[in-house]
Amino acid sequence: MQGTLSVDDEGVLKDGIDVGTLNQVDGVYQLLVGNHLLEGREVALKKTFAVMDREDDNDFSVTGFIRKKIVFKSRPKPVMKKIKIFE
Repeated sequence: MQGTLSVDDEGVLKDGIDVGTLNQVDGVYQLLVGNHLLEGREVALKKTFAVMDREDDNDFSVTGFIRKKIVFKSRPKPVMKKIKIFE
């Protein structure tokens, strides 16, 4: 995805935006965004990322680690009618 998604202080998307629906079965991921379907797979990151939360001006706490990502290599497929994902 290219671009920016704006969230409020609690991490909720502004304006009630629905980014899409993500489903996973047997290591294959499908992301349905509007009328576009993307298929991807899970890949391990070379370096682990730390998720940090700011407590004060100079204090941070680690809230989690990211070790994997989902890669969507193909172009989105247009979906003309409502479909069931992974029937």
